[in-house]
Amino acid sequence: MNNQNINQPILSIKNLRVIFSGEFGKAAAINDVSFDLFPKETLAVVGESGCGKTVTALSILRLIQSPQGEIEKGLIEFDGKNILKLDTRSLYRLRGNKISMIFQEPMTSLNPVLTIGRQLTEVLVFHQHVSENEAKDKTIEMLKLVQIPDPKTCLHQYPHHLSGGMRQRIMIAMALLCDPQVLIADEPTTALDVTIQAQILDLMLEIQQKLGTAIILITHDLAVVANIADRVVVMYAGKIVEEGNVKEIYDNPRHPYTQGLLKSLPRLDHLNNHNKEMRLTEMSGLVPSIYTQRIGCSFAPRCSYVTEQCRIKEPSFKTINKEHRTACFEWEKMK
Repeated sequence: MNNQNINQPILSIKNLRVIFSGEFGKAAAINDVSFDLFPKETLAVVGESGCGKTVTALSILRLIQSPQGEIEKGLIEFDGKNILKLDTRSLYRLRGNKISMIFQEPMTSLNPVLTIGRQLTEVLVFHQHVSENEAKDKTIEMLKLVQIPDPKTCLHQYPHHLSGGMRQRIMIAMALLCDPQVLIADEPTTALDVTIQAQILDLMLEIQQKLGTAIILITHDLAVVANIADRVVVMYAGKIVEEGNVKEIYDNPRHPYTQGLLKSLPRLDHLNNHNKEMRLTEMSGLVPSIYTQRIGCSFAPRCSYVTEQCRIKEPSFKTINKEHRTACFEWEKMK
């Protein structure tokens, strides 16, 4: 386990802007994104598809594909160094070692023609320069940790031999082999059924408690956040619109987009209530394309609190308390 000052960020992102080029020209997929990740915490980054969550995650490891995508400006600081300034060799040593990532679909991340054992042991040999036997022993221990039945047999299997849930456990094992300080989990349960989703999330929480890894959880599903996250960052149209600890966000949301996400969630206390007012609420409209020309607040066309000011001016962050901020002119009306 890494010894960290829990009051100092382990990862800091400042004023990050990523642009993409397409048939309609250049546009920002994320713009002026800033947040900190602290040791041993779980930070959830939430929002609908197209809000910039995955682009933010990929930017941390400089995995934005060029020439279509480009990190135009910003700072991503880890261990006192700006990741955006690292040379190629240093970047390779960082990825999968100090900072690891679990992707949405394990079948596209695992090599279909290599055994599970080969793929996992290669990570250790490359990053930690251990022998094949040492790598094999540690791989077996990690497979036990992620609750793979009969790890020794699993080493000789190929990805297609395993279920979706087992493949995702393999991806978690691979990401944690080198004891990273930061784990980025990009929609790690999207392709799994509800029962397996719960098992994977419980597993991630259990492993975090054992290893002390800081986690960035990328998700569109606020329902999974309550039981696993410490803090929440809400993104919309490439920007952060609200940030706070998980209790503040759930009990006292101060941005209409966050309120809309929460109102769309089923609640146990409503199951036996037949009052029509308790039915789930669907937000109207869609997340705008990055190529849409916008003036003022990006959420204004979908917002029930919208004023003329919202249509012509972009809101800056308002501090509600030391653990909660929002980018909304009308936040005081939301109680």
